[in-house]
Amino acid sequence: GEHVCVTGDDVIARDVQEEMRQLLELRSLGSLGVLPGRVWRDVKDEMIREYGERSGLRFFPKREAIGVIRRLQSKRQAFWDYFVKTWCDTYGISCWNISGMMKENVEIVNRTNNSLKPNNWKLTDTFGAPHPRILNFVEVLKQEAKNYLNQLADVRHRRERPPLHAAPYRYTCVPRLR
Repeated sequence: GEHVCVTGDDVIARDVQEEMRQLLELRSLGSLGVLPGRVWRDVKDEMIREYGERSGLRFFPKREAIGVIRRLQSKRQAFWDYFVKTWCDTYGISCWNISGMMKENVEIVNRTNNSLKPNNWKLTDTFGAPHPRILNFVEVLKQEAKNYLNQLADVRHRRERPPLHAAPYRYTCVPRLR
């Protein structure tokens, strides 16, 4: 094959363009009403302050930068449209505004719509490590399965009562539905 030399300047230029692209993405998320061209110019000025006026330093092209920023702004707008439709238009703010609940001394209970979460916590505690060895993992799961089957048999033979579940949570307000 043909040998191609890559100079340090070429590597730096690619790294600077990637860093600039990442900065553009970050800054565009926080610049709701700012024109994309202004975001690009601010990021370019920041990059010049960091790297200086080097000859041969290629910044992310303005046209491409504006395209990246517009796509991100479009995604952000789609998210806000979804959020408003799902939460603000469906449920009154008193249902989900935690600050209002705190002012009214409403007890806030951590809840999840994932019924397996408590079991996950229990297993995590049992493993004793975030990433257990495979043999430990299999042994713990086998023991959990055995305990569950024993509990089912005990309930079936009336040696044990079925576990109680928490009472359903009642909202202090009635959700508005469209």
